[in-house]
Amino acid sequence: MNIAGFPSLDETKERLPKDVERAARADSVRNAIAITMMEGGRPSAFCRELLSLYETGAISGAEMRERMLRKARG
Repeated sequence: MNIAGFPSLDETKERLPKDVERAARADSVRNAIAITMMEGGRPSAFCRELLSLYETGAISGAEMRERMLRKARG
């Protein structure tokens, strides 16, 4: 509980059903692809694979970012 007596963000996230978390990740993935396409780009196969892993919960957002940066840096 925080100072106001509400559960912390971590406690709240632990209570969320996994399907709600996956739905939120799926929305994030759709938004990322839409933004890329609105800017005239297309996600690469590598990017789509990472987005898929993120959506299923196999990797975290931080891990996805790290892998993208590693790939970009060569």
